[in-house]
Amino acid sequence: GNKLSGSLPACFSNLTSLRIVSLGSNKLTSVPLTFWNLKDILNLNFSSNFLTSPLPLEIGNLKVLIGIDFSMNNFSGVIPTEIGGLKNLEYLFLGYNRLQGSIPDSFGDLISLKFLNLSNNNLSGAIPASLEKLSYLENLNLSFNKLEGEIPRGGSFGNFSAESFEGNELLCGSPNLQVPPCKTSIHHTSWKNSLLLRIVLPLSTTFMIVVILLILRYQQRGKLKVFNLQCGRAFESFDVECEMMKNIRHRNLIKVISSCSNEELNIMIDVASALEYLHFEYQSMTQTQTLATIGYMAPEYGREGRVSANGDVYSFGIMLMETFTGKKPTDEIFNGEMTLKHWVNDWLLISTMEVVDANLLSQEDIHFVAKEQCVSFVFNLAMACTVESPEQRINAKEIVKKLLKIRDSLLRNVGGRFCF
Repeated sequence: GNKLSGSLPACFSNLTSLRIVSLGSNKLTSVPLTFWNLKDILNLNFSSNFLTSPLPLEIGNLKVLIGIDFSMNNFSGVIPTEIGGLKNLEYLFLGYNRLQGSIPDSFGDLISLKFLNLSNNNLSGAIPASLEKLSYLENLNLSFNKLEGEIPRGGSFGNFSAESFEGNELLCGSPNLQVPPCKTSIHHTSWKNSLLLRIVLPLSTTFMIVVILLILRYQQRGKLKVFNLQCGRAFESFDVECEMMKNIRHRNLIKVISSCSNEELNIMIDVASALEYLHFEYQSMTQTQTLATIGYMAPEYGREGRVSANGDVYSFGIMLMETFTGKKPTDEIFNGEMTLKHWVNDWLLISTMEVVDANLLSQEDIHFVAKEQCVSFVFNLAMACTVESPEQRINAKEIVKKLLKIRDSLLRNVGGRFCF
């Protein structure tokens, strides 16, 4: 309840005996990654601040936590599944943020949970049936999100009222919850989804490798590496390389093949559009050998050899970071647990300028504020693409929508236009 602002000091990580942290109703903007090394904290209150970026995966380190209150901030991205490992957690308040994605199934492992508030976010998908296992749950507030499907009936759900679910227009269930009854349907897997799983996903992985090679070659030229809104001359070699992708026809690929744009954001939109096409529309019967590239492959591929559309999204997120930082994931500064992803996440909490390629953004630029905001949005999108859990990553359609919104926002702020 003061006027503390800025970032929480990194020296907090030295307070190893700290048990209760109550910093609600201030103006804090970020928390250093080292803070999450305080593994003996029991209660954590950061409510009513200006904290942004996704919730850190490292929150799962605080195994003895009893209470978390992060409500009324600007947290974005998905809820990390690692929260499900907090077996002693009794209350979790994440209301009034900008969280997206689905409620993790791992919440069913919060066996001590009594109070759960996820209201007033942008959460989507179904309410996990795993929440029925929470026998101590007394109060649940999922109101004003974008949840859909049937409201669970078992466990403590029989004790909750309509207020717990209001503002979710696509929910269905018991009449006493003031939602429409659920329609009965025969569950089946469509031939299209089956084809996607068996054939298109291996193809998309190979395609990602091709795109990565194109981006790397583009970056090596170096001289046009500027973040501006003017259209320069086309890369002849880039156009030649694009011939490789002509066998896949789609309206968004035309932008790659005949583009005269040399902006990083434009290229990422084109790559994401092609990724979206492969995941949701392309119906080729061609099967390919699954490939993977060190530094870009999703963690589940390295652990289990799993290939999926979610793995492609992870690779795209790494490409976003590489393109806007100018650093390869295989750079010599990244070793051990320090990866490009962790490096971006750590410094992003302090300042965007610490991670963005100096050739892309300068404080002397008259449009510096608008461009810095644009880059910040891009990095947040990259983090959403590379969350540890494959199921919690956004899909290619969402990536394209977000990139287009970022571009349109930048154009509105600077009054420029892109050339296609």
